[in-house]
Amino acid sequence: MRFATVRARPVAAAVIVLVLVCSAVAPAGAGSKAPAPYDVAVRVEYAERVGSESVREWAEREIARELQEAGCFASARTFRMEDGTTADLLMRLVIRDFAEKTDYETSLAQRDDPRAPPTERLRLVASLEVWTDMELWTLPDRSLVRARPLHLERGFRPALGQDAGYEVRRLLIEALAEELRRWACKGARKCLGEEIERAREKGGAAR
Repeated sequence: MRFATVRARPVAAAVIVLVLVCSAVAPAGAGSKAPAPYDVAVRVEYAERVGSESVREWAEREIARELQEAGCFASARTFRMEDGTTADLLMRLVIRDFAEKTDYETSLAQRDDPRAPPTERLRLVASLEVWTDMELWTLPDRSLVRARPLHLERGFRPALGQDAGYEVRRLLIEALAEELRRWACKGARKCLGEEIERAREKGGAAR
């Protein structure tokens, strides 16, 4: 599947999170607490700069879980190839660039000193930063419904026995899933159907 790229600025890397939603029409008189009648599938992809496959799959699972537990859609799952032809909406979170760093609070000599206690080597902060675009598209006609940039950064100071790299990735993935859930669920029960109709009308006029 190919989609027009919506970007705020040129980037060196991209991760694409695809959320596909199966269409339905909300029944008349449906309560405000009822989920929006869309089936959501999540896909994460690396574009220009390939990263860890395990992290990609981890992000997919976490986003799908967050959306499923939120209850604002009928269901949520990780992406399957058939979703590209059976779904009506595609939500794409593009992580356009990312940066990882570790700030040490002790010198290299202190960390390498065999007499130094183990905690001396743990005096550090691992951080991970991402720049993203969130996009919601219709399928199969590929009309843009929503788009918004998102920048996130998380840091982690490990204790003895903790893996700083793993923990900071966990924090950032969870934060991305929460932000995506808030953005996707906002107005989903009341307004999303109208947004989809307007996007399709605009997309049809453009073609």
